Amino acid sequence: MKYLHGTLSRIHAWSSGAVYSRKGRESTNKTVAGIDRLVSVLGTDQGSRRRSAEYHQGWRVCSCVGRRSYTHTGCRRQQYRMGLFHSTQRSQQHAVGSTWMNGNIHSSSVDDGGSIWLIVGLGNPGPKYAHHRHNVGFMAVDEIAKAHGISLERLQKNCHVGRGYICDRKVLLAKPMTFMNNSGEGVSKLLEYYKIPLSNLIVLYDDLDTNLGSVRLRAKGGHGGQNGMRSIIDCVGSNGFARVKIGIGRPEPGRDVVSHVLNGFRQEEKVQVEKDILPRAVETVQSVLVLGMEKASSGVRVDVHGDVIKR
Repeated sequence: MKYLHGTLSRIHAWSSGAVYSRKGRESTNKTVAGIDRLVSVLGTDQGSRRRSAEYHQGWRVCSCVGRRSYTHTGCRRQQYRMGLFHSTQRSQQHAVGSTWMNGNIHSSSVDDGGSIWLIVGLGNPGPKYAHHRHNVGFMAVDEIAKAHGISLERLQKNCHVGRGYICDRKVLLAKPMTFMNNSGEGVSKLLEYYKIPLSNLIVLYDDLDTNLGSVRLRAKGGHGGQNGMRSIIDCVGSNGFARVKIGIGRPEPGRDVVSHVLNGFRQEEKVQVEKDILPRAVETVQSVLVLGMEKASSGVRVDVHGDVIKR
């Protein structure tokens, strides 16, 4: 075991350019040959390693001075195969879905696109709009990401996206960065890229016709005057997808709709949104993923672990 650890370290040092001497090169050539012999004994040929490396981007095999040697990530993969990792490390390296979580996946690699859920929150980008009523969809997706440890820092198809799992379901969270009225552009591109059917799309957004404090789940429907939903329906060519309507209520008499939606919640409303409304929006999405639309529409809710909440 000590020999293998040293071997892998020397290979990495050479492949990363840390070894320049002739002696170091000869030593590396010998250790590479030794690894090849050990791998062949274990029944893992070079071809299968190469195919595996091509499929799992990031576990790469690189060419070095006419020979094949392992990069640092490749060394860890080889150590795993040889049983050199502690069991905890082994489970972390071999965790199902690590490729999806790390973002090393392309549309051509997605052969189970129907199992991916696209969860979209609507809003306007930038700090100027961050706390507006019109951005409560963004707030809800941020709350989902926080609850399940998903990062939304990556930009793809004009959306901030984050890959992860919610109650063991593979999800792609998204916040379109094209401003509300053009939300459908990014959403339709993500659906096409990941081959996600409309039945696996959930959109969260603000709804004027729903009272503040109410969170409603609908399997389909019109846009109700919400321009982000209008854009999505136009771009995907259908209104047959799930939506979570987060109520912001109608403006007070004498106040126009635009100033109502493009302003922040009052302090007492803000507390209600953070402590009650957003958590219920998260539970609603979780219930759709775990229980299906029919049960979720009946009001049954699940927690972050997928367990039914008893109220």
